[in-house]
Amino acid sequence: MKKTVSCLLAVLVSSSCFAAFEEISTDARNMGMGGAGVALSDYLSAGMENPALPCFAPVQTAGSGTSIPFGMTGLTAASAKAGYQREKLGLAAGLSTMGSALYRENAIKTAVSFRPFKQAGFGLGISGYNLSIQSYGSANALGLDLGIIGSPLENLTLAAVAKNFNRPRIGNSDEEIAQWLDWGIAYSLLNQLTVAFQLQSQQGYNSQLRFGQEYRYNRHLALRAGFSSQPSSFSFGLGLFVRRLRTDYAVKTHSSLGLGHCLTVSYILKQTAWPEETVPAVSDSVSRTPIQSLDINTATAKELEMLPGIGAKTAEQITAFRDSAGAFIFLDELENIKGLSRRTLENIAPFVNLKFKPEQPAAKVNINAADQKALESLPGIGPGTALDIIEYRSSHGVFKQEEDIMNVKGIGRKTFEKIREMITVD
Repeated sequence: MKKTVSCLLAVLVSSSCFAAFEEISTDARNMGMGGAGVALSDYLSAGMENPALPCFAPVQTAGSGTSIPFGMTGLTAASAKAGYQREKLGLAAGLSTMGSALYRENAIKTAVSFRPFKQAGFGLGISGYNLSIQSYGSANALGLDLGIIGSPLENLTLAAVAKNFNRPRIGNSDEEIAQWLDWGIAYSLLNQLTVAFQLQSQQGYNSQLRFGQEYRYNRHLALRAGFSSQPSSFSFGLGLFVRRLRTDYAVKTHSSLGLGHCLTVSYILKQTAWPEETVPAVSDSVSRTPIQSLDINTATAKELEMLPGIGAKTAEQITAFRDSAGAFIFLDELENIKGLSRRTLENIAPFVNLKFKPEQPAAKVNINAADQKALESLPGIGPGTALDIIEYRSSHGVFKQEEDIMNVKGIGRKTFEKIREMITVD
């Protein structure tokens, strides 16, 4: 009990003033990116940072998160949430709790959002608060949140959220519940790097600047780092993706209170897409005609249904798998999706931009000794690039490890991932 009291006092001392239901994140992705998550529109967060997200995020998810602020187990927080989207309407609900038997804050949150335009949406959040203090009883209050989000340019998202804008108070002493205003921006580059900025303003506090970035190393791993001011703190995190399951972990530093930890587990229930604009009526024979060179990694579920042997359910599974695991590199990878056989993939191969993974040679190609013809046998290596490899090793010496081949002009990470199992430096 005394330990819990000490934890609460530490929080009180660390800020100039204290209000009930201060922000404590249970979303490890958001924490890992410095708390700059108000404009992250690609999935629903465990803390529902923006009530406009349910109609904008392209997924329906369910998940839970837990965090230990600054290593204080007496202030452990946990949450659970779920989101649903249908056409222009989005709904979300969540539960959260923080504290111990001595002091506990509970909240029930709901969000209703609407997307009148393809590039913009807004939402209203309603939060029911319950504060329980041992020997003093409990009290309740109702808070309202308002959020907007939009994407004026491709890969660019802008957002703003007003938390508890109705200025709710709780208890006989009319203690004010924390209120703040967030402005955020997020930009994604090549579906690999996401950079986010956020400015938070709260009455009685200095404005807090937050910055975060996320790098998708491959289909299964994301690395994150972030910074926030007032007080200055750094955060780091990672995300692991296995089909529809995603697990995120983050750690946050504090100059005097130590480290905070957060773990979040989410499951993608369904991949959704913005409803099609009005399309002229066409006959069934025309509507099922496949599109030439359809991009599997950007096509909507409706477009995927136009491929031979791909129904509505399979199309949704493809987009959900793509969202959770990242872009496909070879057509073979779609065999991981239930119901997609090799024969079906062979039928759609002429109409999509991906190819089957080439058969690996019986022996790996020694990039330190192979001639031009042997190097050209590797996928993505043409005559010019093969000559560049030979010229590079003549000028700089032998490659010490397979990854060094990316030092050759024209060979990037994507090409290396295709050939890494086919080459050797021995």
